[in-house]
Amino acid sequence: MDVDFSGVDFREIRQTKSIDTISFSGFNFPIGKAYFRYTIFGTGDVIFNRTNFGEGNVDFSYSNFGEGNVDFSEANFGKGSVEFIDTTFGKGFVNFDFTIFGGKYVDFSGATFEDDVNFAHVTFEGDVEFSYTTFDKGTVFFGGVITSSTIFRMEGVKSKAILDLSGLHKINHLTTLSFRHASLEDSLILPSGRYNCVPDLRNTKISKAITFHDIIPTLKRTKKNWWEFLKVKTAIDEEDASRFRRLKELAEINRDHQAALTYHASELRALRWTKSSIPASILDAAFSWASDYGQSVWRPIRAFLLMDLFFFGFYASSSGGNWIDALKTVIANSLPFLTYSRAVQTESLFALYGDQIPIIVNSLTFVQGIGSVIFLFLIGLGLRNRFRI
Repeated sequence: MDVDFSGVDFREIRQTKSIDTISFSGFNFPIGKAYFRYTIFGTGDVIFNRTNFGEGNVDFSYSNFGEGNVDFSEANFGKGSVEFIDTTFGKGFVNFDFTIFGGKYVDFSGATFEDDVNFAHVTFEGDVEFSYTTFDKGTVFFGGVITSSTIFRMEGVKSKAILDLSGLHKINHLTTLSFRHASLEDSLILPSGRYNCVPDLRNTKISKAITFHDIIPTLKRTKKNWWEFLKVKTAIDEEDASRFRRLKELAEINRDHQAALTYHASELRALRWTKSSIPASILDAAFSWASDYGQSVWRPIRAFLLMDLFFFGFYASSSGGNWIDALKTVIANSLPFLTYSRAVQTESLFALYGDQIPIIVNSLTFVQGIGSVIFLFLIGLGLRNRFRI
């Protein structure tokens, strides 16, 4: 059984009965759809506290709540989809505290809120849509749990209010978190934790700084055959590269150097084997392995020491166990930029092999010198990034 209040003008009832508050508090709607489309509630409070809307869809689209508080706290919208499309909430506090949205989606697209909005302790079991919604002032707080929804979209939002999403939990269920084309004149506070997606802030006008502390986006990759015997990881969504690029730009503007480095590394990973050429991808993979894109100091130090250990063992074993001169050769080759390294190298190689230095030894000393320069550069890059102010 459906219930239909579409087009009802409660202003007439208010004036006739001298009613300040319209209340459906605790009301149990029958199983079926509930329509409040194009409904005008007029001036005064509207209460749907602890209301149960049954199992059908609920539609408040194009309605006008007028001036006054609107209370949907502890309401249960059941398993039906909920729509507040182009709905207008006038001056007054709008409260969805402990509300349960159990349907496939809840849609506030194009809605207008003129005052504070509270979505604390809310349960979202479906997709959440706030695209092209207007928030005029105050604070819009989102808290509660995302149980199984995959999309949280606030694209094209126009907000003069503080958008605080810090209270949302289980954001790892999200596959889309988008603020694309939004215009935000006050703060945007994102929830901390590991995301199952890359937040989309492209083409977004943001007037105040965003804190990226503990915001960990996930670059989703899959294995792809490269030649017949080698598999490489490629980004599932190529757009993630531009999403990370935008996050990097915002982190740099906010002088969050560590976050900017992290997002830049993820951007390069998203480009690897997709938009980057094969040679560039190979070089990028090597840079990632050797130093995590300049974020790690210990990776190049470890590789540098392992390389020297290998060459030390080779020089010592191939010369009959001359450990001292083998060590001198390794040290000289490891520090090729020092003025005395060349002389030490010449003397130690003569002591190891005499006048007839094998070709393989000359080749390996050249390789070690190149490797030393590369790893020392990466160590310096890592130290620079670690202590950059």
